[in-house]
Amino acid sequence: MSKIRGTVYISILAIILLTGAFFYGWNHRAVSSATSTGISTSTPATGGSLTATSSPVVDLGSVSDALSIADIIALTNSERSSVADLPPLTENTDLDVAAAAKLKDMFAEQYFAHVSPNGTGPGDLAGLAGYDYVVEGENLAEGNFKNGQDLLDAWMASPGHRANILNTRYLDIGVAVGRGLYDGQEVWMAVQEFGKPLSSCPSVDTGLHDAIVSNQTKVAQLGSDLDAIKKALYAVATGTPSKNAAYNQIADHYNDNVTLYNGVVGRLKAEIASYNQEVEAFNACVNG
Repeated sequence: MSKIRGTVYISILAIILLTGAFFYGWNHRAVSSATSTGISTSTPATGGSLTATSSPVVDLGSVSDALSIADIIALTNSERSSVADLPPLTENTDLDVAAAAKLKDMFAEQYFAHVSPNGTGPGDLAGLAGYDYVVEGENLAEGNFKNGQDLLDAWMASPGHRANILNTRYLDIGVAVGRGLYDGQEVWMAVQEFGKPLSSCPSVDTGLHDAIVSNQTKVAQLGSDLDAIKKALYAVATGTPSKNAAYNQIADHYNDNVTLYNGVVGRLKAEIASYNQEVEAFNACVNG
């Protein structure tokens, strides 16, 4: 009896919100508040290395009477085109490597599941193969299939596997097929790895983020300096020419620092606006 399994793994992208309001200026002149949105990307977790084994023998990647990699990819793309009018998936060598590693490991460790006995999942294998992803999915099959169409029919008859094959977010595919001993019987196993690479999304300028953090630090320091100058200013009593002169000297120093402060805040606001546009474009790609 044939078996199939399917799952989707998503690389979670955490949104970090940084806010700061800046209110400085002589005569209660206020500087507009500025808000920074940052993003950090979690990379797929890496599992342990797979143990090589010489038994059982698995025939990988060869054209056979039953299943072949080329047929499965072609049939998958045919389903996408005819059922959902989706663009074809592109075969990705890194995902091929991940699929082959999964196939070998299932035969070697005698399991049929998305997570291996040592805890290695599809996202781990994709990461180990060098595929940085936004979203990644996997379809598995085990049994005696007449041909590739028989296998695709089984996957398409299952809502979860069908959803993977017709997923609008996927751009790449990797496939491995092989025949070997599983649970005391000689059977076929097939693996489909789907993915949307992180490289397909617009990048966020980390240098710009660093500049924002640096300028936020400068603003905080300049604000502290202005507080100290303001205290000195209020400590000078006016009423005599000498005191008025001292007061005016401190006031001029204060206003010079306000000009400097506002200049840094202006640059910070422009940097934040540019950075937020990049973050929004990245998030739209990640979530779309």
